[in-house]
Amino acid sequence: MRASDVAQYLDRVGLTPQWSIVTPTNNHTITSSVEVDEVPAGVILSGYATNNTHARFDVLQDGQTLSSSNGGYVSDFPCTSEAASQWR
Repeated sequence: MRASDVAQYLDRVGLTPQWSIVTPTNNHTITSSVEVDEVPAGVILSGYATNNTHARFDVLQDGQTLSSSNGGYVSDFPCTSEAASQWR
């Protein structure tokens, strides 16, 4: 799932994004990250609500790769049924 695809729905569901760019390191089990203000060009590795109005998204920028042991995960917890229906 691309960050730009998700970003277009965030206002509609009342969420303010917190974007983080994930960068691989020399150790395949560890990544580093930096928070950014703009929607990064890349694929979301993980996403989760930090409270009722904010969600954090960790994004792997285009052109970067991670080890297969670093799988992506997007959570809907603690998403309510009402909020989930707005994503459809």
